[in-house]
Amino acid sequence: MISSFRGRGGAPAAALLLVLLLVLSACSGPSGRTAAFAPTPCPTPNLPGVPSFDFPAAMTCGYLTVPENRSRPDGRTIKVFVARAPATATRGSATPAADPLVVLVGGPGGAGSISYVAMTADGINADRDVYFVDQRGTLHSDPLLNCPEFDTVGNELAGLPFTSDAATAKDRAAVQACHDRWVAAGVDLSAYNTAENAADIADLRRALGIDRWDVYGVSYGSKLAAVLLRDHPDGIRSVVLDSVSPPNLNIAENWWSAPAGSFRGIFAACAAQPVCAAAYPHLESDFYDTVTRLTSSPAVVETTGPDGDPLSLNIDGFVLAYAVIMATERHDASGVPRMIADAAAGRYDDLAAATVEYLTPAPIIGVGGHGLAFGVFCAESADLTTAAATLARAEAALPQFPDQVLRIQPKQGRLFSQCPVWDVPPAAASMMDPVVSDVPVLILEGDLDAATAPEWVDLLTPGLSASQVVRFPFTGHSTLDKSECARSVMSAFLTDPTQPVDTSCTASMHLTFATD
Repeated sequence: MISSFRGRGGAPAAALLLVLLLVLSACSGPSGRTAAFAPTPCPTPNLPGVPSFDFPAAMTCGYLTVPENRSRPDGRTIKVFVARAPATATRGSATPAADPLVVLVGGPGGAGSISYVAMTADGINADRDVYFVDQRGTLHSDPLLNCPEFDTVGNELAGLPFTSDAATAKDRAAVQACHDRWVAAGVDLSAYNTAENAADIADLRRALGIDRWDVYGVSYGSKLAAVLLRDHPDGIRSVVLDSVSPPNLNIAENWWSAPAGSFRGIFAACAAQPVCAAAYPHLESDFYDTVTRLTSSPAVVETTGPDGDPLSLNIDGFVLAYAVIMATERHDASGVPRMIADAAAGRYDDLAAATVEYLTPAPIIGVGGHGLAFGVFCAESADLTTAAATLARAEAALPQFPDQVLRIQPKQGRLFSQCPVWDVPPAAASMMDPVVSDVPVLILEGDLDAATAPEWVDLLTPGLSASQVVRFPFTGHSTLDKSECARSVMSAFLTDPTQPVDTSCTASMHLTFATD
């Protein structure tokens, strides 16, 4: 397993591998301090209780040791987990491409060691080696900044009106307990941010002895990839940004603009299909009226929780809005009109099932790297604005929604009560600098993306002189795992990033809404 790591440009490097076997592969990283890589057996199991996520024998794993906080030369070090999927040569070439690909997933707090399963099944490593990184603070990295307290309370909140003061108080108490536990353990929570994260990735390329590689980032990973390109451009051959979160956007302040655009897109797509339009003639007004009604008078549905236990599920306006948001993120929008129409009529079976799907089953409580999420969203967004400014922008994006709903961020939740508790300093102003680069960049964006708004792409492209933007109709967040068209476009781009990609496959994309 150790000897199958590759050196420069992805080609075998016997001398480097000998050093890896004996001690460590080391480099002088962006901080001037030493970052070191050491192979290690891949974790077994990868995700307890989910054998389908175990690493196959062909994959190899290791740890990059880096400073926790690069501004503290004598401070502690942490480990970043890396898994390598070798090229499978299934696209007709027996020789892998010289430049490997590194995958930066989203969340923040998601793990490459989980995403590898679907991505390799979709052939991302068909013609090149692919490195999957558990960013600092996530699953197999050390420490894993998890918050099982937060996961547990998140499930408990299903029994309360989500927008209630009682729910906010329980949420804040869980964040406080997680914060206090990690501070008592000596963790520097301020070091779990995008600047340190990007420096880790730059160090990783050097430590592996790779001259050039390609970078793929999705959702928060697109922000991380953009910051990597901006602050550590050496060795980057090309970049693919999927579902863009630009570093020069305060996402907390502008978050509701993403679902607002997605809602409009769904309503327009339904109206354009005669069968859907006939089945749901008042879809838009039904949605906004039902969000308002459920905010003032929540419904309670008796159902079964994620672990099979009885659950009294409280459904308020935010729960309905979130279910629509997550439908386009995890699946597609095909069932959304029916779910809205049913909820408007007081039928909640589809909505309840969707809501339970987003709760955390017992086996994966504590798996997410919430510490990285809080560090990024607080220091780089919420701490740089105010709740009042954020609400004003939300009201402008969705004037049909009650303020009670808009005060909650559509993805992360209650940042303006969580961040004072997490208590990390705001990021440097330079974190929001735009990206300027002539490196080839491919941007993939779904027209129904409810997590990162399609219009945010326009904040990033002015500084990217060699960028191409491909938009995918009827597609939500994270295009690569939803669209063979997106995967083929990306593959062609990586083969030759200097050439325009063929986007003709987007013309045949369609979505049929369920009406029965």
